[in-house]
Amino acid sequence: MNFSSYFLLGPEPGDQMLGTYNMWLVILSYLVSSFAAYTAIDISSIIKSNREKNGKIPRGWLMGGAFAMGSGVFTMHFVAMLAFTLPIPVFYNVWITLLSLLPAVLMAGFVLTVMSVEKMGNGKLVFSALMMAIGIGTMHYTGMFAMRGDMIMLYSPWLFALSIIVAKILSFLSLTIMSHFIHNRTEKVMEYKVASAMVMGAAICGMHYTGMAATNFYPGNMAIGTVLGLDTALLAGVVALVSMSIISINLVLSTISQRKFIELEKEISERKLAEKALKDARNHLEIRVRERTAELQDLHDEKNRFISRASHDMRTPIAAILGFSKLLPEGKWGELNEKQRECVEKIEGHADRLSKIVADLLSISRIESGVIGIAKDEVRISNEIKLVALEMEELLKSKKQKLVVKNDGNSTIIVGNRDSIHQVLTNLVDNASKYSDKKKTITIDATQVNGDLCVNVKDEGIGLTEEDQHHIYEEFYRAKNSGELKAQGTGLGLAIVKKLVDQMGGAVRVQSDGPGTGSTFSFSLPIVK
Repeated sequence: MNFSSYFLLGPEPGDQMLGTYNMWLVILSYLVSSFAAYTAIDISSIIKSNREKNGKIPRGWLMGGAFAMGSGVFTMHFVAMLAFTLPIPVFYNVWITLLSLLPAVLMAGFVLTVMSVEKMGNGKLVFSALMMAIGIGTMHYTGMFAMRGDMIMLYSPWLFALSIIVAKILSFLSLTIMSHFIHNRTEKVMEYKVASAMVMGAAICGMHYTGMAATNFYPGNMAIGTVLGLDTALLAGVVALVSMSIISINLVLSTISQRKFIELEKEISERKLAEKALKDARNHLEIRVRERTAELQDLHDEKNRFISRASHDMRTPIAAILGFSKLLPEGKWGELNEKQRECVEKIEGHADRLSKIVADLLSISRIESGVIGIAKDEVRISNEIKLVALEMEELLKSKKQKLVVKNDGNSTIIVGNRDSIHQVLTNLVDNASKYSDKKKTITIDATQVNGDLCVNVKDEGIGLTEEDQHHIYEEFYRAKNSGELKAQGTGLGLAIVKKLVDQMGGAVRVQSDGPGTGSTFSFSLPIVK
């Protein structure tokens, strides 16, 4: 990169052109940025309240707030540019101008997310302030790059760096105030909101005007067309009108939402006081619950019927894809080159995976419908462990993994469905192999605990966080770090294990000391007396 094309590193290329500012528009630019910041603070409170209630960040509010704040920063930039006048005509490239909105929106989304998720220490505040400063700076200098005119534009390196430092320091102060307001109950709500908005507005404006001070304009000798550009006043006016409308709408919606939240808390309080009166309606409520339960059961049954039909309908075309993908490499329709063979192998691999997904969906549907696992058998667990070990031998060998059986339960006989027990063992060993690296060991251990037989499948794989352990047996759930080994999974294998074990009257468990420490998946079933 030729830095001399952007920064003033040597002699000045000519007489510098000096610009002038309209102070009323400068003040307006600060008010616009502060107004956008105030709206963002309001919305961040709503996002935090929703996260605490539902455990999720409301995406609608997050995207709306990010766009409102980002467009406010964007608007401030162009109002400030309208306040700045050069002795030559200035236009803006439309596409680059629109592109400069993106970093502003991303920065706003980042700020809203981190401020609503958790209370931050100084380290996280410093990092967040840096990201905010980079976002504001990227938006500003992208907007500056969109300027078109008969001029040469060079930046003073020290003032350029100072503009980012100013934005970082003021962003840190603003986020500190904002964090205290959002995460601490205080009676001075309005004071904190206004103070934080004013400091954040100062951070945005401070970066802009320091950046402008870093910019040196010199006469050029270029012929500038206006086909791809807009006049500064027209552009700033349109941007300001649209952006302020968006910000105002968001502020109104957030105000209404907060009022509804207060009204809801008041209603809850009143309902607690009227608890005795509500007891008289208990019988009616129980009837409605039974009716609603029946409706949900009908929907559940309909879902299972749909999955069953869809799974059966998908099996035929998948089988055809697999069949032709296996025939093609045999050369019956001509020899394939290396690239074609790679494509056919990919088709076969994805078809196999799709077939497994269909099989898992069908298994879930059949289990929930009560088709699988109804009959109870007396099963010698050691026989099933040996059979699964034999069947999984090729899979484990392909990854150079080792299966060790420490204790197969010897002659212990348990009560359960033989096919279901076999599928449970297969799924657990397959899961252990899938989320373990090459040359790792998988261990099966069967022990008696309080009249039940507990079968443990231990791996040396990616391990699980506490949160993952709470959800790992849920349908379609995959551990947060499951992408480390690029393992292909549907998130249904362990869900099938739980449903089958539950249906046989047993219990499932999982234990892990954290990521990278491996995991132990267990199921227990009653022993025949």
